[in-house]
Amino acid sequence: EIQNNTDFDLIRADFLLTKGRWSKLPPEKVNANETVVFGVESVRTLTSVQGSISFKIKIPEESQLSFAWLNPKLGSAKCSHNAQTNRLIIDSSLQESGRGIIVKFRVSMKDNE
Repeated sequence: EIQNNTDFDLIRADFLLTKGRWSKLPPEKVNANETVVFGVESVRTLTSVQGSISFKIKIPEESQLSFAWLNPKLGSAKCSHNAQTNRLIIDSSLQESGRGIIVKFRVSMKDNE
C-alpha cells in the first residue's frame, strides 16, 4: 500500500520483483491524496518475496522516490524507502495478516513546505 498525502501525483518510473509474482500490479500513477494497493505473492509455499518500486514526483523540481520490501522464507520481513529530496517525509510500517505481511508506505510533505 502506498498512501500519497501530498498535493502532487506520483508517476511510476520502474518496478521489479526479484522473488515472487505480482498478484496485482502497482499502478502507473498514484494521484495526489490517494491510497493505492497492489499485491505480491510467493511462487510456492514458504518461499521469499522481494521487490521494489520507484516513482517520480514534481514538487516543483522532479525527484525520485523508491520503496522496497523483503519477506524472506526464514527471518523477519523488512521494508525500506528513499527520496531524492528533503522536502518529503516517508514512513513505513509492516503488519502481519492472515495471508502474510502488509507493507504500508506513507508520503507527506514536510510541515514547512
